[in-house]
Amino acid sequence: MPSRFAHHRPLDDDTKREVWDHGIIVPDSSTLLNLYRLPMPLRVQFLAVLHNDEIAGRLWIPHQFAEEFFRNRSAVISEQLTSLTKAQAAVSGSLDELCKHIDNTIRAHHPLFDREGWKEAFRATHRQLVDQLNARPEEEPLLYDRDDTLTRLVSLLDGHIGPAFSDDEQSQASIEADRRIQNKIPPSYCDADKDEPRGDYFGWRQMLNEAIRVENHIVFVTEDNKEDWWLIERGRRLGPRPELRKEFFEATQHHCDFTSSGRFLEWARERLPEIPEIVDEAGLEVLFVTGFLSDPLRPATAQAGHEPRVVDAEREEPIGEENLVSGMIAWFHENYEDPANGVPYDGREGGYQYVFGGPYDPNEVLQGEFPDVPYETAERAVQIICDYGGEWVKKGDY
Repeated sequence: MPSRFAHHRPLDDDTKREVWDHGIIVPDSSTLLNLYRLPMPLRVQFLAVLHNDEIAGRLWIPHQFAEEFFRNRSAVISEQLTSLTKAQAAVSGSLDELCKHIDNTIRAHHPLFDREGWKEAFRATHRQLVDQLNARPEEEPLLYDRDDTLTRLVSLLDGHIGPAFSDDEQSQASIEADRRIQNKIPPSYCDADKDEPRGDYFGWRQMLNEAIRVENHIVFVTEDNKEDWWLIERGRRLGPRPELRKEFFEATQHHCDFTSSGRFLEWARERLPEIPEIVDEAGLEVLFVTGFLSDPLRPATAQAGHEPRVVDAEREEPIGEENLVSGMIAWFHENYEDPANGVPYDGREGGYQYVFGGPYDPNEVLQGEFPDVPYETAERAVQIICDYGGEWVKKGDY
């Protein structure tokens, strides 16, 4: 195929390896700000990876993204504290509503239900939740003025932040950004309704300038999932926008690749021998569940005349059956669990009391979530799941 269409094809394995093993690593403001949204143990792991010698020496941040990080940091910290307050109120209110519901639906004396026993069990759980939410140790990770995360980032990025635009560069970049927004040319047009919609293009232009200066590839780590960065088809994120890959190569004669923070950590665990000792599987699991790690089992709707298949959403290549089975099992256990973990049990009533739904059939659940997976493959996953237990409930639905 003519090379002028190369930007429409995924990078071949050798090129991708070259880009990831030797290119500049550029986390944007969304990646840095999302550190404040991660559980503290995973945040520490992520920072430790960034401080790894193999990675730290290749880090570089466009001035635009660094400025966005410092400008928005206080708002993200405030957002997390507000979420904590809302959670405290929700937990408190939910107990009152639940006890009221029990009082209204179950008489004071009932031959089958111990109303007061139920209420006391819920109160005990409620007290545990309140104690956790109210715990505010001295090492509180969401403090603006005593922020170890900021301290570590500043030490890491010292000397690795690019220069601001000169006045002439700022003027030219502003004109170009406005043109792109008006004509829906990536990036930045998805931010047209923001007070300052040109930030993504400014960061992109500075990345181009740096790649030209050092004559190197770039791995762009971002949690920005908008279509003016990514090629998205039928809800699946396939890779960087081809227009951006083409523009990057024509300007620099090098390649760029985009990834999420979760995929970046996954690569680091595979590539660097010491990283698995820093980032554990539980950490990647958190990124997967919270959405920071793209779901590799996103079903792809088959085109007419083609067999349905499931693809890796970033690599656009079929997933092997063994990995597919393992992935389906992992997804199921992330979302469903043994009712013994929390569902009320009453032997006189026949066992677990599924007040909020259940039990669920793994076969029906997997067929509904992964309709394009061949039946035989799904059946293998179901058989393994059933070896762990016979009844299942959605996590938290009890």
